[in-house]
Amino acid sequence: MLKHGAVILTRALMLFMLLALAPLSNAMAQNAYELRQSWQTISELLAAQGRQTEAEQISASIRALSDQDLERIYQQQTLDDMISTLKDIQQAVNVVDSLNSNLSVQKYMDNRAAFQASPQMDAQAKPAVVGAFPDDLNYPNADYCPYSPERSDALALQIAVDAIQAARIALESAKVIWSGLSRACNQTAVVAGAGGNTSLACIPADVVLFAAELVVGAAEGVVEHFEFCDSGVDSAEIEGTWDGLNHVNTVLSGHLSQLSDHDSDIKYELELLNNEIDRIHAKLDEQKGMLETVISNQQQIIQLLNTPSGRRAEWNKTP
Repeated sequence: MLKHGAVILTRALMLFMLLALAPLSNAMAQNAYELRQSWQTISELLAAQGRQTEAEQISASIRALSDQDLERIYQQQTLDDMISTLKDIQQAVNVVDSLNSNLSVQKYMDNRAAFQASPQMDAQAKPAVVGAFPDDLNYPNADYCPYSPERSDALALQIAVDAIQAARIALESAKVIWSGLSRACNQTAVVAGAGGNTSLACIPADVVLFAAELVVGAAEGVVEHFEFCDSGVDSAEIEGTWDGLNHVNTVLSGHLSQLSDHDSDIKYELELLNNEIDRIHAKLDEQKGMLETVISNQQQIIQLLNTPSGRRAEWNKTP
């Protein structure tokens, strides 16, 4: 009796699970038309991001599949996360391309080897500083940094950095799902029978992951390029400021040396002047003493003239 009850309970649970999972399965299931539309959207997003080769590869792979094979491989797989992530990446690319420069993600990808090479700064002789600061600075070469000697828009660059970070987070999160999608595709292809067109359905997921990684990496490269050029401008101006300060220091040192020489000359002249003043004072003191003697003698003469002997008519006659 207990055994029979357990069997009934088990069957009831299985029936409940089937009924509960049926709507979920139907919600996830997509027909061939919907799957083709999703893959077409993915292909267009990649093409818009400059990955034309990968877009064409995906389109060719999907076109080569029959509706039956396409549904067998991807019917239970949702591509919404892939589409959403590619849109996030596209938004980041658009933000980067809107920066104040003619350097775009696509241009960076097309010329990545050249842009990754060590840039040559403008070949200039060390400028002779005429004023307080150099007349010419060693800015990054304008062929490498199109906006040199200006800096990029700091706010626009920060917005681009934030957009790329958001795209990178979305990409890293999607990698787990895409990798699972690729594995599920391979397993389904094996069950369905490896070979033939069925195995082609396993290509797109890996292609999208590879292309998306390249696009995000290129966007990051453009931002790094802007930051490098900004650093180059900063370095040139810092070097110019340093040269200018050295020039000012040299000029001030020259002036201080001249002032020191003038100070020595002035001290020497003051010493000569003080000696001359002392000599004049001594001469004046001497003359003062002589004058005082004369005055004393005159006073004595006047006194004598006022005496009876001095008033005699013959007192001043020469013998």
